[in-house]
Amino acid sequence: MRLNRISFIGMFAMFFVSVIAPIVNAQTSAKDHFDKGNMFYERRDFDTAVLEYSDAISLNPNFVSAYFNRGNAYYGKKDYDRAIADYTQTIRISPNSVSAYFNRGNAYYGKKDYDRAIADYTQTIRINPDSASAYFNRGNAYYGKNDYDRAIDDYTLTIKLNPDFTSVYVNRGWAYNRKGDTAGAEADWAKYRELTAVIKKDNTQSVCGPFSNKTDGEKERMSEYHEK
Repeated sequence: MRLNRISFIGMFAMFFVSVIAPIVNAQTSAKDHFDKGNMFYERRDFDTAVLEYSDAISLNPNFVSAYFNRGNAYYGKKDYDRAIADYTQTIRISPNSVSAYFNRGNAYYGKKDYDRAIADYTQTIRINPDSASAYFNRGNAYYGKNDYDRAIDDYTLTIKLNPDFTSVYVNRGWAYNRKGDTAGAEADWAKYRELTAVIKKDNTQSVCGPFSNKTDGEKERMSEYHEK
């Protein structure tokens, strides 16, 4: 069984229903465009989704959910700069939006701007200290910087929060491997195989790579994590 190098948690769930509730008194026409944007997003028609969210914003410039979901659509297009701009606007309107910090961190990660990604994941953790996904992705950002000690620390914290989170054992194993700790790496990869054998009896499951939509069976979905 081949173990791909690094797994990654992408954006928060729910793409087609905004994580941030729409403003109650939002204009009906803005809400209509927002709902259409969600529909097109669900179909992965990100270009049309962007247009609908933009129309919603033009009618209601404080429609925080429209900025957030448009950021998700830009992220889906791998237009990370525009995604970052929309997540930043979401944060301006809603400063404690854990979803916006997390997703902006992912966009910075997509640009390989690991320092800014780490800053956003750290802010996510400040707001929600129980966010296993933020520790996991921050570990990946440290890994990207070749800071394997800090990566291992974050992967270990991820395991403390969610011991059944299978992909973290693969990633920590690679960090140990990079440090020359073969025994540590093999122990983590053996733990991964043990856990996935329970999830999938034929034990042929391989680990997803970055930005995959694959799920591992834990409550966190690899690309659609819903913060509790």
